[in-house]
Amino acid sequence: LRYTGSMWLSYPRQRIDEIIKFQEGYTVKKANGELEPLPQGWELRAVKECRKLARCHRNRVFFILLCKFALQVNLQITFIIIKRIHQKRLNVLGLNNVVGIIALASLLLTLGVEILDIIGIAGIFFRMRSAVIGTILTVGKSSKVYAANDFIVDEE
Repeated sequence: LRYTGSMWLSYPRQRIDEIIKFQEGYTVKKANGELEPLPQGWELRAVKECRKLARCHRNRVFFILLCKFALQVNLQITFIIIKRIHQKRLNVLGLNNVVGIIALASLLLTLGVEILDIIGIAGIFFRMRSAVIGTILTVGKSSKVYAANDFIVDEE
């Protein structure tokens, strides 16, 4: 349920912000059995959370904007054209233009909300990028392992 409903954007955004703010790396299992987050590896964790969010949003944008929205607009315009042809044959003037404009305006409102979400995702990406770019530039060319996304047993 992480990426559904009204929480689909707010939860991952908050999670990425918490990872960056508190520098929460991957969890380590200590010898006594307690799990404890390491400060090392928070960059990788933030990048992976951002990638999950971007992948989910890419699928959402594809299905909502390209499939649903495009088909609805084409269908609405087709119905408006058919209705106008029918009205011209009967020589009847109707409220077809007003109803058509209201229907298309509601679809454009939905499009605007989706575009605002896209801008929000871009903002999350740029905040995450500015937080991790320093570590990536210093550690990125090294062949040493910097972070792992597994549970590590730390024997002390």
